[in-house]
Amino acid sequence: VYLRPERAEGMAALTVVCSMPEARALQAALSEYADALADGDAEGARRTRGQKMVDALLDLVLRPGETELPPVRVLLS
Repeated sequence: VYLRPERAEGMAALTVVCSMPEARALQAALSEYADALADGDAEGARRTRGQKMVDALLDLVLRPGETELPPVRVLLS
């Protein structure tokens, strides 16, 4: 796992190096969680699918068990 700053101020990239099947499964799970999230907040601001995938990842890692979303299951073979 690697961290590097991005060009945009205050932004960073977190790179995860793993096997291709694991990476595909992780991306698929984050996509499923993102698709289950509402499209906007109370003020009507819309989040992109990528932004919602980051939201899901942060919730799963930094706030485990605090979300009301149902678990997502992705098959890894």
